[in-house]
Amino acid sequence: MSRFFPNLSQHHYEENKAEIAAALRSLYFPWWRCLCLSQEYWRLCQVDGKTGDPAFARVYKHFGDVFKGDFGLWWTKRGKQTFAHKVRPPRVRFANPSDLEEIMRHGVVPNAQVLVIPDHYSKTDLIKQFRKLLGDFEPGPLPKAYASPFEVGDLRGIKRSVLNDILKVWVTNEAIKVIKAHQMTRRPELLTHAWIGKVAEIQPERRSDKVRTSATDRNERLALRVKVSRYLLKASRLIANAEIGDFPSLSPLTPNPKRWTSRQLEAFNAMEHDAPFRSPLVKYEDFYPHLP
Repeated sequence: MSRFFPNLSQHHYEENKAEIAAALRSLYFPWWRCLCLSQEYWRLCQVDGKTGDPAFARVYKHFGDVFKGDFGLWWTKRGKQTFAHKVRPPRVRFANPSDLEEIMRHGVVPNAQVLVIPDHYSKTDLIKQFRKLLGDFEPGPLPKAYASPFEVGDLRGIKRSVLNDILKVWVTNEAIKVIKAHQMTRRPELLTHAWIGKVAEIQPERRSDKVRTSATDRNERLALRVKVSRYLLKASRLIANAEIGDFPSLSPLTPNPKRWTSRQLEAFNAMEHDAPFRSPLVKYEDFYPHLP
């Protein structure tokens, strides 16, 4: 069966290596990262997808255990099946006799728009008219014959660079938790949100022409702490939405009260008391050179 990826640069690849490289540049990669950073999804993997949350269970059914191996291995085993369209969806084309027959019978062509294009316009004029004509056009869902089990949303309102920074801040904060828990630094009180912002490299560039005072430095540290706090909130929402198949989304969520049984929660608490969850993406050793 032909695999078609609408969110990869070339849509179709003959070599698995090139396909993985393209997937690493796409939104599929940060979605995988979010699941790898999720304690809730790690719990789900420990119980083989048994949960009272249907949306959560559906994600596990398709994504599987993301904690086994790196992204390339997961993509080869699970990712491509999760995100590939079954066949190449229809493209913009000229109407054919079967389309005209559909119009005669039903007045429409299923899952398509019909346009009348006069022959005397130039391409430039046609493009202008298309833009005006399609100004309010809203795309419909892809027919099930083509659609993949999951689709990434658009980045409307979220810059790709900010998305990466949000996850970088989350990883840094999780690393600090490990460092503090194991007393790996003599000055844990210095591992503040401002420190996270500097290590995650999200602080704004300093203007060379700006007169620097103690108040300037203090205000910049405060702004950085606020920014880190906001990014941590956004990361928690990004991860929570990824868990139920909505990515990228920063919408607040109310946890499903039926996600876990009381027996499952007791088992998780006992398990995590001896071995707390730590994402394989949180490599706290990488932060040793930055410790105060």
